[in-house]
Amino acid sequence: MGAEKRKRRKRRSPAGYIVVIVILLTLISLLIFEHFFPLKKLPVGTWMHEEDITQTADDSMCAWLRSAEPEGDDPFIYPESEPVCVDIVLAVSSDGTYERYVDEDSYEAARAVAYRNLETALGSLINARFKAVGMAEGSGMSEDDIAKLMDEAVGMSVEEYLHKAVPDILPSYEEYSADISGRGTCAVEGDLIIFDDHPGEVLLFDDNRMLIDDVVYLKADDEE
Repeated sequence: MGAEKRKRRKRRSPAGYIVVIVILLTLISLLIFEHFFPLKKLPVGTWMHEEDITQTADDSMCAWLRSAEPEGDDPFIYPESEPVCVDIVLAVSSDGTYERYVDEDSYEAARAVAYRNLETALGSLINARFKAVGMAEGSGMSEDDIAKLMDEAVGMSVEEYLHKAVPDILPSYEEYSADISGRGTCAVEGDLIIFDDHPGEVLLFDDNRMLIDDVVYLKADDEE
């Protein structure tokens, strides 16, 4: 009788095993879901997108230099330009407010690169003009030669002359940023994050990158 009672105590109900298995499967499912399908949250912090405006600067440069290009059947080929880029900043706060603006320092740096490209193109064009009339031999005129020629002709350096002659190789900072800068609020709506001043949607978001339409923003800093 006592031995039979002890045997009954050792038996476990199948229902207990089923409950334990269900709990484990539920926990595993939650972990998998959170890993592959993280809940959307506000993209709090500072995000940055590098906008390439090289073509804008090159178009202005070529328009100004075109009248001085050597005549001939073949179009004059300018040297390849150094990339002209500006930083677009998107700062999102934990209260759902945000500010989008053009980093002014990066824009001034972009203007400097644009004028450097223009100076290089002008040097190439001067050499081409001299060669066309048989005045340049070998590798042509050096940058120092061109600088000396410019100083004798107009009494200023090449850089000073270009800034004065072509003041609008890029729009002013205010003009360029007018269509980009803005403030507002953003909110999570389903699987998307909606910015109230933007007709598009955040199509992809994780801790390090955000895709708004076809523009990628990379995380620069967390909110202080």
